[in-house]
Amino acid sequence: MSAATPVPTAIVIRPDADGAFEGSMVVDPDDPIFAGHYPGFPIYPGVCLVEVAHRVALTALGRPDIRLAEIESSRFLYPIAPGDRLLISGKVIGMRCAVDIHVAHQPQPVRTARVRLSFRSEDE
Repeated sequence: MSAATPVPTAIVIRPDADGAFEGSMVVDPDDPIFAGHYPGFPIYPGVCLVEVAHRVALTALGRPDIRLAEIESSRFLYPIAPGDRLLISGKVIGMRCAVDIHVAHQPQPVRTARVRLSFRSEDE
């Protein structure tokens, strides 16, 4: 049984053998979360960015026997609007994961969030 998530959009991830990964997703402009966050100035909520980082990290770790132990840090640096394309990259080191999220603006992507997570075995 999978847990509920505020991130219904598909996230495409490409992990490397050395623990690095990259991916992308498009923020659904019809997501009902924008109706209340904020009316007249819709911004993708920070909690959704943390969930994006969580889902990406679980995929990159590739272990079904782990769960989130701690959100070590999260920084939100730039607002994300409906329809924005997110570029996601990061690195897995042991049971920890650092995730950077950029908005694909032209001429250069803009960093919008950095999230650091740690995981533990479900047995612990």
